Amino acid sequence: PRFNGYARSAIEFWWDAELPPASVLKIRAKLKEKDHKYKQAIADLVKQLDRDPDDLQSWIEITNLYRVIGDYESGRNSSQRLKEFEDPNAFWVASAPLQAVSGNAQGAYQALVGRLRPIDAETPNLVPWINSMLGDIAVSLGEFESADSHYRKSLATDTRSIQVKRDYAEFLIDRQRPAPVPQLLADHENDNGCLLLLAIAAHRMGKLDRAHKLKSQLATRFKEIRLRGSKPHGRFESRYELELNENPKRALEIALDNWHLQKENRDARAVLESALVAQNRDAAMPTIKFIKASGNEDVVLAQLIDKLEDL
Repeated sequence: PRFNGYARSAIEFWWDAELPPASVLKIRAKLKEKDHKYKQAIADLVKQLDRDPDDLQSWIEITNLYRVIGDYESGRNSSQRLKEFEDPNAFWVASAPLQAVSGNAQGAYQALVGRLRPIDAETPNLVPWINSMLGDIAVSLGEFESADSHYRKSLATDTRSIQVKRDYAEFLIDRQRPAPVPQLLADHENDNGCLLLLAIAAHRMGKLDRAHKLKSQLATRFKEIRLRGSKPHGRFESRYELELNENPKRALEIALDNWHLQKENRDARAVLESALVAQNRDAAMPTIKFIKASGNEDVVLAQLIDKLEDL
């Protein structure tokens, strides 16, 4: 957040400009995305693409943002534009995550596996991301051994990615294997998502003093974020309330508020898990309807929906 603030200050002159220089416009869109103002970020990218329809990276980013907010039709339309570019990898980088949550997870998985060798030859820096994405898709399909292998391969080729470490830590906790998490995330306590997972892992391993210390740090950070006029990441705060504060009602409120902003699998899961513990099926019905309508095949979401529908 501190460095995002520096970037915001650097382009403050153009923050409210209708059409700033292209480089500024793209930075502004990225900062809005970081602040979870996804629709505003999309609006900036639309302006950029109106001005420069050959901006490959902006097409990739706008496709991803449409996926995040759950506008899959717009995401599919923008991803199709990527077929017009010479780079054959661009289409799959943008469309595979979208296909994975909208009824074609197996197809997206097989397509990415098929792209691994040519990507390794042409753009090797993409290989860690491909493996992490394959891990995510394998998890959604219930192929947990394959997921573990993909995450490990991703981390072996890119030891710096906090996102992959966080995804793998979540995977390990979900598989009742919290023991490796402290070492995996040891250097990333400055990241709120990692700090949350460290607290959960400590709690599940019975290291209650450590868990309490990490929980207190999270509470302080969430308070500081609000003092700056922002909100903590809803997905993180909801899980904090559910698992560490044992307050499912508050967790559900936060998860639903977050759901209006973004609709990734973990956001859906936050709603379903807190609704299940809170015994509030009705609150989860819009999320359930969205998941079913989109064709999402995630096995954990399906299990949670079955439990909620049995209430």
